[in-house]
Amino acid sequence: MYRILVVEDDKNTHQVICEFLKEAGYAVTGAYDGDEVITLFYERCFDLVVLDIMLPKKNDMEVLQEIRTLSDILVIMLTALGDEYTQIKSFYLQADEYVTKSFSPIVLVKRVSALLRRSYPIDKTIVCFEDISADFSAIF
Repeated sequence: MYRILVVEDDKNTHQVICEFLKEAGYAVTGAYDGDEVITLFYERCFDLVVLDIMLPKKNDMEVLQEIRTLSDILVIMLTALGDEYTQIKSFYLQADEYVTKSFSPIVLVKRVSALLRRSYPIDKTIVCFEDISADFSAIF
């Protein structure tokens, strides 16, 4: 089961995203601010992050940069900002996808599924236990 970290400070939007992802069969953990993201990222293993752009405590770009220093995890930026500059900056900082609000939760789930399918092919030998996963395909 894929593990997804949803970072959204608006509680209603956060709840909708989490519910749709859970219904699609994903293990979902939520965070509401930039500091919480980093703490969770050090404590747990995730396959994908849905990251709101305007976060309290630590802004999105700082969070994305810190994540990228630690991992190549999939990151979908989620934002009300649709301007070209913000999109380009997000991709420059190695975001994998960019979704603007208002969005369809169903389409967001499909984007998540597509990214995960392409990034984690089924033929890999991945063993998961709780929040730990190991990919043994490189050994064989």
